[in-house]
Amino acid sequence: MVGEDSNSDGSFLSMSTERPLPVAQVSRVAVRQDLFRRFPIGRSSKTRRPPKIPSRSGGACDLRGILPLFLLACTSLAVMAQNPSIPTNAPPKWTRSASLGLTVTSGNSDTLLFAAKVLANVKWAERNELDLGADGTYGEQEDVKSAELLHGFAQYNLLFTPRIFGYLRMDALHDDIADVNYRFTVGPGAGYYFIRNTNTFLRGELGPGVVIEQQGGQDNTYLTFRVAERFEHKLTETARLWQSVEFLPAVDEWDNFIVNAEIGVEMAFNKKWSLKSYLQDTYDHEPAPNRLKNDVKLVTALAYKF
Repeated sequence: MVGEDSNSDGSFLSMSTERPLPVAQVSRVAVRQDLFRRFPIGRSSKTRRPPKIPSRSGGACDLRGILPLFLLACTSLAVMAQNPSIPTNAPPKWTRSASLGLTVTSGNSDTLLFAAKVLANVKWAERNELDLGADGTYGEQEDVKSAELLHGFAQYNLLFTPRIFGYLRMDALHDDIADVNYRFTVGPGAGYYFIRNTNTFLRGELGPGVVIEQQGGQDNTYLTFRVAERFEHKLTETARLWQSVEFLPAVDEWDNFIVNAEIGVEMAFNKKWSLKSYLQDTYDHEPAPNRLKNDVKLVTALAYKF
């Protein structure tokens, strides 16, 4: 039988009353005695307090509050690293498509309308989403240019939870008919997936931004507050529906705002080819002089996934 008593100087000694201690147990007892001499936990009057580090506010930060959080973070990272359901090293899977629409008429009226769009998106590590897109339209009627538009965007989403995410978005636009030489919009924000499953998602987004444009020959720069939503639903194995709305008001002048909206359907012939039709509407409450506020475009195009 092994007993542990406290001697006069506060350290602990082990004594055997029946038989000598084995060598391994003697080693453990010696290590324990050395630890108690270095860190006398049992004596409140001489207990060593953990060191403190300075904080940004000028006070002191007790390490006793930091160490448990540090250990919890290390444990969480270790569990995530060993969890096979989080493919941190899995290669990103891109989804890409290009569509082309063309309308040509001759006779009583000579018209030409050309529309193209390229989209790409990728998701990786279950937390990152990247959407890229570019589209353009060119048209002529009786040898007079009736449409010339170029647009591109990029948006990166970082998911904090399966529904909550932060994003950074950039848009660039040139519309010769609307007398917009260029318009750049960039800003961060936060978003939330109200619905997110295999066949359907609905998300909302809001955040500040800045608009830099040259419209009607004038240079303008102003702050905006972006509010947007996007909905997609897979109707069948070969058909899907999508819809989006974006509201961009000037922070210092709410009457100066832009609304971009789109709704469309797509029907797949096979895994590569599909036919899509979509309606785009752009409303500028303060357009360039001698320009209309609303521009509507209906496009039917053949799409190819690659």
